[in-house]
Amino acid sequence: MTDSTLERTTPTPQPNRAVQADTLGLLLAGGRGERLGGDKPKGFRSFRGHPLLHHGLSLFEACPSVARVVLVVPKGNLHQARELCPHERFSKLAQILEGGETRQDSCRIALEAEAFDLRYVAVHDAARPLTSVELTEGVIQAAREASPNGGAVPSRSIHDSACLVNDRQVTQALSRAEVRLTQTPQVFGLADLHNIQRQAQVENQTFTDEAGLMAHYGFAVSMVDHEEDNPKMTTLKDWRKAEQHATMPRIGQGYDVHRLMEGRPLILAGVTIPHDMGLLGHSDADVATHAVADALLGACALGDLGHFFPENDPAFKDADSLALLAEVVTRCAEAGFVPAQVDLTLLAQAPKLAPYREAMIANLATVLKLETSLVSVKFTTTEGLGFCGREEGMAAHAVVLMRGQNPPSTIDEKSP
Repeated sequence: MTDSTLERTTPTPQPNRAVQADTLGLLLAGGRGERLGGDKPKGFRSFRGHPLLHHGLSLFEACPSVARVVLVVPKGNLHQARELCPHERFSKLAQILEGGETRQDSCRIALEAEAFDLRYVAVHDAARPLTSVELTEGVIQAAREASPNGGAVPSRSIHDSACLVNDRQVTQALSRAEVRLTQTPQVFGLADLHNIQRQAQVENQTFTDEAGLMAHYGFAVSMVDHEEDNPKMTTLKDWRKAEQHATMPRIGQGYDVHRLMEGRPLILAGVTIPHDMGLLGHSDADVATHAVADALLGACALGDLGHFFPENDPAFKDADSLALLAEVVTRCAEAGFVPAQVDLTLLAQAPKLAPYREAMIANLATVLKLETSLVSVKFTTTEGLGFCGREEGMAAHAVVLMRGQNPPSTIDEKSP
């Protein structure tokens, strides 16, 4: 055994770095959920209207760094898992495998089935349904920076005093500064983790997570600070707390700009407006609808419009932005949130937009499934200043309020 190395770090932002799809997403959903009660495996129980494991699959689906996904489920549940997780919905899902008796066994089984054409693996608990894309991408980037012979995991500090105990008796006080709570996803070199898993099996070494395993064998494990909620749902109390967190309102802000040019139709919030110039873009360039869509995605921490509808994808050439907005609403609903209120401001010197306000509101309200009284559309000029004032382009700002959905839980109400 070699000495372990623990480091705390915050990933260095690299906004100009091209995202590499170099990571395998390994979703562990092999737990039976016995502490929750009932007879259904934990990953198959409903959380926010969807099976718990769907949230982890959706997370990896939205992560640009994740190239493909392997799902591990309890023995005897392959058929049900395949029915619940169609490839049409989760395009990155490459394999569904039966796990082993422990987390370490399940992880090793999944890695044994890999082709090793990817550089990293992000091991994530399906029991953490609130993990964000931003956290996942940050941990992957930290693992890249720790390579070779390193990896990264999210962690949080503790605020209570800590101690070691034996037979419920305190044997040693611990320094809070030296104790961290590790979470998932945990990211390491794919080949490295595979090799160490096999070595641990030969040596009969068992660990509760990959961070402990890799540190034990001398790998540098960078601790990425993460103080926000990323709960693991183990008990009924955990489940209820996560449901309560999921129903908290979210606020999102969206901003978009498009250039004006001759020969293009002017479409704003789905309304075609007579004008001698229109907005330039890959889709119909509906700057108003784009701002609202980005605000919705931002509120749900799902990324931006360009991630879901790339401007270099011919499928979205001249696309109807209201249809794209409808898809965004669906994505947000899958994440557990629906629109509650929208406030949109359009910046344009010309033409006069007030006569089209009600039609814009009606279009947005229909797609967002809101009463028109909950959709505000405002217009302003810039008094001839800036690119809007010079009629070189138009801009839009949107602010949205999202409310969480809290469907009835399928968890057995009796205490586990």
